[in-house]
Amino acid sequence: TSTYVRGVQPSLGNLGVYVLVMGQVFEGFKLEMSPLMSRDQKTVDAVVSCQVERLEQFVPVSIEVPGYNRQVQSVQIQTPQMSSWALKERFRWPSDKVLLLSRGVVASPGPTQQGLMGVRELFTSTTGRAEVLLFLESRGKASENIILPGREGSIQRETNPRYRLIK
Repeated sequence: TSTYVRGVQPSLGNLGVYVLVMGQVFEGFKLEMSPLMSRDQKTVDAVVSCQVERLEQFVPVSIEVPGYNRQVQSVQIQTPQMSSWALKERFRWPSDKVLLLSRGVVASPGPTQQGLMGVRELFTSTTGRAEVLLFLESRGKASENIILPGREGSIQRETNPRYRLIK
C-alpha cells in the first residue's frame, strides 16, 4: 500500500485553513486456481483467476483554494496513475500435457521482493512491464502430494513433485 495526498477539505472552525485528505493505493497480485480432474483422469478442468494492480507513479496536481481574507492558496495534491489487468477463464486440457497461458506484456506487480527460500519472485521487472506466462501441469491426485510432517513445511519431492521453479 502507498499513501498519497488525495485532496483538501476546510478545517472546522478555522477560516482559510485546509486539512490534507490522505488516500491509499493498494497494489499487488492475486492468483486463484480451482482445478478438477475428470473421472477417467484424462482431462483437467481449471478455473484460473488472476488480478494485478500496479502503481506506476503519482502525478502532482496543483489546485487553488480560497484562503483567509480573499487570498488564493495553491495546494498540491496527487493523482495515482495505475496499471492493472485481470484474467478469469476456464480451461480444459489433457492431463498428460502442460497448458501454457500467455497474457502478453502487461504491468507486473509492485516492487521486487524476496520470495520463498530466498528466490526472487517471478514477477520482477525493471520497467514495470513483463511477459506473463503461466504453466499449468497436472501432477496427479493431491493426496499423493502431501506436506511431510517434521520437514518444516517442505514439499514432498521424492515421489511426485508438485511444484517447481522454471527459470
